[in-house]
Amino acid sequence: MAGFVQLLILLAVLLLWFRAWCRSFARKVAVGVYASRGALTARIVRGMSWRAGLVTVGICVLVVFGAVVPHDPTTVRLFCDAIVCYPLVMLSLWQVARRISKSAFECAVVEQTAKAQVQASEVAKVLDGKQPEFPHASIGRQITADVSKSASRVGRFRPTVVEGIVAVFVAMEILTVFLFFIPSHPASAPAGALGRTPANTTLEAGSSPASGAVERTPEHEAENNRKMDTIASQEQTAAAISAVGSHLVRGSSPAFTLALPASWTIKNTPSDDSDTVLATYKSLSIRLIAEQAQVGTADTIAGVVRKQLKEHATDLLWSDPQPFMLDGRRWLEFVAKCRVGPEHVGYQFYVYSGPEGTYQIIAWTSHSTFDRDADVMRTVMRTFQFPK
Repeated sequence: MAGFVQLLILLAVLLLWFRAWCRSFARKVAVGVYASRGALTARIVRGMSWRAGLVTVGICVLVVFGAVVPHDPTTVRLFCDAIVCYPLVMLSLWQVARRISKSAFECAVVEQTAKAQVQASEVAKVLDGKQPEFPHASIGRQITADVSKSASRVGRFRPTVVEGIVAVFVAMEILTVFLFFIPSHPASAPAGALGRTPANTTLEAGSSPASGAVERTPEHEAENNRKMDTIASQEQTAAAISAVGSHLVRGSSPAFTLALPASWTIKNTPSDDSDTVLATYKSLSIRLIAEQAQVGTADTIAGVVRKQLKEHATDLLWSDPQPFMLDGRRWLEFVAKCRVGPEHVGYQFYVYSGPEGTYQIIAWTSHSTFDRDADVMRTVMRTFQFPK
C-alpha cells in the first residue's frame, strides 16, 4: 500500500510539471509550416520524450547514489516507480500534444481562409470584378506565433485520461486518510451492536456453552490462569471508587453499583427485569446492561456479543476473550475495533453471566483515541460491584 501511494505521489508531481513544460515547449516549436496535425503532434512528443527521459534518468541516478543504505526497499521502489512513470507521463503528454495540434490547425485554417478571401477580393478588383478560382486546400498550414500561443492555452485546465485516473486515486487515498486518522466522536452506541441479550436465549441440544468463543489450548489456559491470579491479587474496586467516583449509580433489577466521575453525563433507564446505564464524557462512552436472567456462562454471553458485532459492524478486528476477576466473580474481557457505518470505533467489553444475572459493560470511543483513553475507561468499568 505504501509503495502504491509513493508511486501516485511521484506520478502526480511529474504529470503536473511536464504538463506545464509541454505547453511552454509547444508554444515555441509549433510556429512554422506543418503538413498535417500528426506532424506537429510528433514534433512536440519527440521534443518532450528526451526531456522526460533525462529527468527520469536523473531521478534514478539521485536515488542510486543518494541512498544511505544500499538495496534499501524504499530506494528500490522509488527507482522502479521512476521507470514506471515515464511511459505514463509520455502517454499523457501525447494527449496534450494532440489537443494543441488540433487547436493550432483549426485556428490556422480560419486565419488562412480569411487571408485568401482578402487576396481574392483584391485580385478581383484588378480583373474588373472577375472572381479568380479560390484554393480550398493547401499543402501545409502556416502556424503563426499568435496561433501557437492561443493553441497552447486551449484546454489547459482539462485533464488527460492518465491525469484523471491519478486524480481519482489521489482523492480516494486522501479520503481514506481522513476517515481513518481524523478523530470521530461517536455520541452513542449503534443500535443492535450493543443491544441486550435476549432473556430467552437458550443453548441448542448438544452445543457447547462456549459457542462462539475461541478454543484455548492448555498453554493458553496456563497463561490465562496467571493473568487471573495477577488481577485477583489487585482487587482494588473500593480504591477505584474513591479515586475516580463521586457519583454512585445503583441498579435494582438486578442490583449493582457503578462509580462514575462527577464530570460524566449519566442516563439510567431501569425496567422490571433489566437496567441500563449510559455514561458519556467527551468522546468516551460506557454502557452497562444488566439483566435478571442468566444466559449460560460468561463464555456464552461473549459468543452472543461477538455474533451481534458480526451482524452490525464491518472491518472487525478483535482479541480473544480473556478471563479476569471482578468483585470476586469470573468475567471475560475482549477488545473489538471495527467500522460502524462511517465511523471507526474501538470497544472494550466486560461480560458476565451467573446466578446474579447477566451483565455487559461496554466502553467505546473513536479508533484513533482508543489506545490513549483505554486505561481511563477500564478504571471506571472496574468500579462495578455486586450487591453485598
